Amino acid sequence: MKPLSVSTDVFARIWSLRQVGEDTEDAILRRVLWSLPEHTPFLKPEDRADRGLFDARHNVVFSEGFEIYRTYLGADYRAKAVGGRWVLADGREGGSLNELSRTIGAKTENAWQNWFFTDQAGQRLPVSEMRDPTTIAARKRHAQDSISGPKSTVITDQDSNNDETTWRDDLRTALEQLGGQAPLHRIYDQVELIRKKAGRSVPRTIEAVVRRTLEDHSSDSANFRAADLFFMPEGKGAGMWALRK
Repeated sequence: MKPLSVSTDVFARIWSLRQVGEDTEDAILRRVLWSLPEHTPFLKPEDRADRGLFDARHNVVFSEGFEIYRTYLGADYRAKAVGGRWVLADGREGGSLNELSRTIGAKTENAWQNWFFTDQAGQRLPVSEMRDPTTIAARKRHAQDSISGPKSTVITDQDSNNDETTWRDDLRTALEQLGGQAPLHRIYDQVELIRKKAGRSVPRTIEAVVRRTLEDHSSDSANFRAADLFFMPEGKGAGMWALRK
């Protein structure tokens, strides 16, 4: 195959046309181009009702009708990507995930971790799994450099093979320092700080390791398999975790 360079908006346009079973740009364009009559005008994104939603910051394309869901303060919410916006079942809208969270009353949180989708295998995953990891790493490095200059610390890929007891204890310490309960994004930051101060590794997959450790040690989770140390004070999907007394 030959490489093809396209702008961000064209890339988003291609994936907004995706249909089930099309996993590459080639598959999408092959269907679209082969089905067009000669001289068919190319519609601009704003002229289409089914253009889905593109998050340029994280390089994520949500196809038209893509559904996400969550639980917040005991209430269940579902939203779909429609015409470039997130639309809730009651008609309220949000132009981004954070705006959508604010619409239901959740103000300070990492919306990418608290909204979920179901993949083709039927697995429930946080929407953050769809983000381009290079966009996350680049922002994190930029933030560190702007505060205290370039870092020389080597970040390793050790994650699930790390000492499970150490991760569990770091999580307990983090929650204690955060007052006993906190949203996921604050727990991530606190665990990272604790591990750096202790000279332990901080893998690129730290968020996944933290979530896995919380779920492994919580009877609130379907993945519960160890000591029951943590619970979800606002219910599943709310993104809040706390220490069991």
